[in-house]
Amino acid sequence: MKIFSVNKLIWFLGLIIFGLLTCERPAIPDPQIVIIEPSLYDTIDSSSVTFIWVANEDAKEFSYSLDNIVWSDWFEDTTLSLHYLNEGEHTIWINARFSDIYESDNPLEVTFEVDAIQGPSLRLFPLLRKANIGVMDTVYIFVEEVEHVMATELEIAYDPGSLDPDSIRVIGDSLFTGFGSKAIMIQEHDRAQGLIHLNLGVADEEGISGSGAVILIEFLPVIPDTFFFDISGEATFRDSNNVNINILKQVSGRVEVTE
Repeated sequence: MKIFSVNKLIWFLGLIIFGLLTCERPAIPDPQIVIIEPSLYDTIDSSSVTFIWVANEDAKEFSYSLDNIVWSDWFEDTTLSLHYLNEGEHTIWINARFSDIYESDNPLEVTFEVDAIQGPSLRLFPLLRKANIGVMDTVYIFVEEVEHVMATELEIAYDPGSLDPDSIRVIGDSLFTGFGSKAIMIQEHDRAQGLIHLNLGVADEEGISGSGAVILIEFLPVIPDTFFFDISGEATFRDSNNVNINILKQVSGRVEVTE
């Protein structure tokens, strides 16, 4: 009798395991996420934007990924604010889940464009850099929508207590160095004060036109902190006649350092 009971129990457990292995996952409804704001046909004229959406009433929580970098934690709100968006095209994915187990296989994909900085301008790229202590990182100085610029003079300020001043390295990059030996960069670095004074120029009679990186800055964070690379208000562009070109905007960059 005891043997029969054990065999019957094994047979019953086998049926349960077989059922679990062969059963199909319940059909998950489409989250039906619809963006209310902003209009997907408009260019975003700010480095910040707030998305507002509606979804299937069964959708309990949401998650997003910006530019396919990493997915966020789940949250219940149907609004999302993004900040420190760089110029250009971005893609955001928004997904929903209906319980702690089931999430949608069909996230909403939205592409939008940011054009917050009109030229001629100077800006840091990226606007927000997330760095780690003891790991070399980089930021760039970009010129935005310039025409026939022969030279630029600018000063970059930073907090020398937040990083190793001896690790700062400034390199001419992209638009200016595209002229090869005709590109010239002179720099003075006051490491104690955290100031980098730069003069860049080209001998080409046409100068440079367009948008792109002109300076690469390498740095080594030493403490967990938030600091900025600031472009001095005395920055200038000059044309082939050594006449100043009005700079419409100068945009600093934020660095968040974690351990």
